[in-house]
Amino acid sequence: MPKKIREPALLELKLLLAQYVTDMANASQPISMASIIHQAKIQCRRRQLEGPEYFQFSNGWLTKFMRRYGFKSRRIHGESGEVEVNADNIQDKFNAVKAKISEFPPERIYNIDETGFFYKQVEESLRIKLVEKRHCY
Repeated sequence: MPKKIREPALLELKLLLAQYVTDMANASQPISMASIIHQAKIQCRRRQLEGPEYFQFSNGWLTKFMRRYGFKSRRIHGESGEVEVNADNIQDKFNAVKAKISEFPPERIYNIDETGFFYKQVEESLRIKLVEKRHCY
């Protein structure tokens, strides 16, 4: 007796989600795991897709989805990956800060460098790397 061939649950949703992740990766946009799950729920409601009633968009489901479609993730930290370092740029920024500081008396100047650690920080974000899946036949 042949085994029953199961249809993948929510195949249309998975294809839409794979396209979304691919588009974000191609645009070099950071994306969090929570936003992928959120996008899955939005697409499910928008298209009125029905899966098994027990179906949940868990971290395990997301991990298997990423593996199945060949997505790899890399954690990023704030703006560190996008810093443009050249002597002219640094000197221009330094001169701009120096000019701004000269407007204030010395007793009103404080070192508040710690705030720079969290400026435009992307929380729990990942860069998705597209890798070609290798098939073994």
